[in-house]
Amino acid sequence: MKILITGGAGFIGSHLVNALSKDNEVIVVDNLSTSTTKYIQPLIDGGKIKFIKHDLSIYKDDLFEGVD
Repeated sequence: MKILITGGAGFIGSHLVNALSKDNEVIVVDNLSTSTTKYIQPLIDGGKIKFIKHDLSIYKDDLFEGVD
């Protein structure tokens, strides 16, 4: 599955990212206003997930294309 997780750089979201990235393609969208990528950085560096820094209050239709 292709999964998009919003807020995935935070403490709780990063646990979700870690669990789901084992068997799925994961895209993380976070504006980093209250978090950092420290919890998911190894997955970013290893190419296991795609990270997009973006504020979802600014709607981008193409972020949601093709996700399950």
